[in-house]
Amino acid sequence: MAIEILERDNEGIAIGKCSCGRKLTLYYALDNECSCGKCYNSSGQSVTPSYQCDAQGNPIDYDYD
Repeated sequence: MAIEILERDNEGIAIGKCSCGRKLTLYYALDNECSCGKCYNSSGQSVTPSYQCDAQGNPIDYDYD
């Protein structure tokens, strides 16, 4: 699920509304984490936080079978 983009500032950084209702500035390319635990990239797409991924960017609990 994506975040609802509310506006962009003068530098093009998006400010969005998380599904929990909180506003979130999408400053970083990845890992814009809301206090509710959801994480978004700078485009507002829901992503797995980097600390939960391996070096290749796959979720650590990813099942390769």
